[in-house]
Amino acid sequence: MKNTKLSSITVGIPAYNEAENIGNLLKNLLKQKNTKFFAKEIIISSDGSDDNTIAVINSFSEPKIKLIDNKDRQGAARGLNQIIQAAEGDILVLLDADVRIKDSFFLEKIAISLKEKQASLAGAYYAELKPRSLFAKVLNVSMQIKHRLFSSFNKGDNIYTCHGRARALAYNFYKKLHLPVSVGNDMYVYLKCKEFNLKYCYVPEAIVWYRLPETLKDHQKQSVRFFSSEKEMERLFAPDFVRSFTRIPVGDILLAGMRSLPVILLHPFELVFYLLLEVYLKLTSQFVRQSQIWDISLSSKKL
Repeated sequence: MKNTKLSSITVGIPAYNEAENIGNLLKNLLKQKNTKFFAKEIIISSDGSDDNTIAVINSFSEPKIKLIDNKDRQGAARGLNQIIQAAEGDILVLLDADVRIKDSFFLEKIAISLKEKQASLAGAYYAELKPRSLFAKVLNVSMQIKHRLFSSFNKGDNIYTCHGRARALAYNFYKKLHLPVSVGNDMYVYLKCKEFNLKYCYVPEAIVWYRLPETLKDHQKQSVRFFSSEKEMERLFAPDFVRSFTRIPVGDILLAGMRSLPVILLHPFELVFYLLLEVYLKLTSQFVRQSQIWDISLSSKKL
């Protein structure tokens, strides 16, 4: 990203039935402190929400908040494309509606990385809130290992640190995008960045918090969507191109395993259960017809 004059930030949030958390997220965003950037606007695209999402958003009198109230449900891609088209900021920060921001300098931290590292796309760190069920505790153990793996794989420049919960895009990149799919849209954005020979950076100091699924049913919804994403990307890009970014070298896996040895020794049964579960879910995902409309995980919405 050659343009060094990056001053304004647009925050974009696609939402479907997010009354549980959207109000708190907007409060977090309005309290953000910026010394080198300013938050120009917060654009929310509702994907046919039929709960109190719209009422919660409209309860804010802040003129920066702009609502696109779609009356029907079509999936995340439409909302993201609407946000991309409407955005005017030098940087677009895309957030999931079911995250929590605790750091009052979050926006500045992720935005400044684009300027200082001359990048066009950045991914934030996502941290798990304290699990409230036994099943979520098992998932939490697996995430401790995954974080070590993803942060070390290619020094964080990989498709797994570019996730939908929080990412930042420079104007010269996001205005080139039109997302064709909802499922795997985070993978799609990363792959387009690489296809355009633009730079990606991982920003672990910019943190968003989220809730792990509390039930097997909710975890299955997310897993099926994830396993379907790679197949969807291989339909949109050359399969070898996709695999060059999704395949993690054995050396990186072994290194992450060594670094995670204390976790493995402390939670062996949880990890065995998790690995067996993932094998089962990956096999069953082959027989599920994936829709581009979100099948939401209700337990992860309750932050």
